[in-house]
Amino acid sequence: MHTTTWDVIVVGGGMGAVSAAIAAARAGAATLLIERTGRLGGAYTTNLVQPLMGWTKRRHPIAAELIARLGADSPKLADLVLAEAVQEAGASLLLHTWVTGAMLDGDRVVGVQVLNK
Repeated sequence: MHTTTWDVIVVGGGMGAVSAAIAAARAGAATLLIERTGRLGGAYTTNLVQPLMGWTKRRHPIAAELIARLGADSPKLADLVLAEAVQEAGASLLLHTWVTGAMLDGDRVVGVQVLNK
């Protein structure tokens, strides 16, 4: 078993999770983003669901930044653009990884168990 310590673990690779991982990493937290598929962006990239619901009005600065980075190519190359943004922020990324359990200390989550390829 491999053990690494993280300040923040974000499970899921949708647009909200990507934004959360970027925010945490930029705030100085050792951050890990875990996604079960091979692509970031959730339904936006996997199912080509557009527009990005909830991102079209009062945008958070990270959301505005990601939309600008995605540009006209979205969602064709969105997963690559998002992975680059996550890594540039200083977060680590695990793709093709399933969270199989939570490690608890009372009612506090202190870790996760994962299975990956």
